[in-house]
Amino acid sequence: MYGLGGKGLISGREQDSFGLGFYYYNFSDDLKNAVNPLVDFGDEYGIEVYYSYAITPWFHLTADLQYIDPANEDSDDALVLGLRSRIRF
Repeated sequence: MYGLGGKGLISGREQDSFGLGFYYYNFSDDLKNAVNPLVDFGDEYGIEVYYSYAITPWFHLTADLQYIDPANEDSDDALVLGLRSRIRF
């Protein structure tokens, strides 16, 4: 798994944050051979990027985008969009 992140891409937005991550599961040939009679099983990878916008110091809104190529090769790739909020008391 690899990633990078930081704060304040936009001048004057020091409380904002961003991140980019990548993962790759290289499953063993023994595992693949064991499940392949039931499922067409391969390696899996995904990538994610997010940006967290600080509306106030206690309220953040985060947009997230993920792409996943699953290990089950009978399944379609997935593109997942997300939006979340965080409120600190």
